[in-house]
Amino acid sequence: MKRSSLEYPFAFLDWYLEIGFKEDLKNFYYSPIESPIVVLDNIKHIIKCWSPDADQSVNGGYIVVSFEEVFQYKYNLELLNTKQYIEKSIVEHSQSADSKTLYLAYLTNKIKQLNKYEAVSNYLFLEKFIMDITTFIDSSEITKNTQLSYTPSFNILPTTEKDQEQIITELYMNLTKSPSLISCSKEEFAKGFSGQELEVGINWLVLGKNKQVNKVSLFYFINELIKLKLIDSAIINDLNKYVKYVFRDNNGKELKNLKQSKATISNNPSGFERLNKILSLL
Repeated sequence: MKRSSLEYPFAFLDWYLEIGFKEDLKNFYYSPIESPIVVLDNIKHIIKCWSPDADQSVNGGYIVVSFEEVFQYKYNLELLNTKQYIEKSIVEHSQSADSKTLYLAYLTNKIKQLNKYEAVSNYLFLEKFIMDITTFIDSSEITKNTQLSYTPSFNILPTTEKDQEQIITELYMNLTKSPSLISCSKEEFAKGFSGQELEVGINWLVLGKNKQVNKVSLFYFINELIKLKLIDSAIINDLNKYVKYVFRDNNGKELKNLKQSKATISNNPSGFERLNKILSLL
């Protein structure tokens, strides 16, 4: 089980909705004792089972339990921690107006991402919990006093020869030539590089020798765009937040450990020759 932290307040939910939920649902229908489980509702997942802790004079020690009750009982502390870390993160990012706005935009996008999980779509109690977190975020005094006037997506600057749309189109075409370095729709890519709100983000497909997504190459790519004055260098102090908002790993998951990757400066990361060629064509 992954636990949430101040740096990754959604770590538990990402793990549970992708992995933990399926494991728990499978175990819910497994009885470690010989007494059989009686399924009362296979849609809401309600069963009747024997419990050694129940009053044996009532229904022979059988109890009725729902999967939702098991979820709440087992993970109540983790759910509370998730909210607490979100609240602390909002406070931590409220030291400056720009940082606060960027983080709240990230939270908005993250909630959209959580709602796309199959478990949330199929199980009302999980949907209600995500709605509860949304309400919790929206009810924050800091949130209520913040107008999300922009989102932390990149904004390609036009040159004397080419306008923004032309540069974005060329970047997308070259980055998606086989073998692709990114995975997303043309529309999503355009949003990610024209200061707009994203729906799902851009998957970065460059892998390192360990077969994991190579984030150093991603920072290399963005830094080279800054050097070419195609992206305003003013974002450099908040670069991690921009990368986190716009990009995902090769599996479409949130990028982790961005601070370490940004600090790992390299002039020849994985795929740098291909990236250099693409940038030279702009």
